[in-house]
Amino acid sequence: GWWSPGRQVVVIVPLVAIALAVLVDRHRPLRWVAGALGLVGAANWMWLAVEATTDRRTIIVDFYETAAVGYRAIEWAFVQGWPVTSSSDAVLAVWTVVIALSMVAGVLVGVRDRPGSGQPPDEGERSWAPESDGAREPAATAAT
Repeated sequence: GWWSPGRQVVVIVPLVAIALAVLVDRHRPLRWVAGALGLVGAANWMWLAVEATTDRRTIIVDFYETAAVGYRAIEWAFVQGWPVTSSSDAVLAVWTVVIALSMVAGVLVGVRDRPGSGQPPDEGERSWAPESDGAREPAATAAT
């Protein structure tokens, strides 16, 4: 029978989570986007959990048939693998290019932000360099 590629998901998803956390940390306005997408993901998970507990879906076998609105809105952009459709190869090729370009961009940003690269960090990015003299500013006190 056909099975979802769970072994690959277990390896890749934590790496994607780390990469997204670094991206959101460096670009603070993305926190709202990440939060909204997290809520959509949680709602989809709960929807699928309800379908599974009421015997309308079997998570391993037919999860892709869920009626969850968030999943239905974006399913066209992802390769299902099963059933194979006429666009599966094209979507897989697009994702391969997107992932490859993302990896190249990540390496280039990492090299740019490396200490001693001569490039200052972008405006609004957190600087991980320690204070030059190690002294901290005293905390401001509220006037009463």
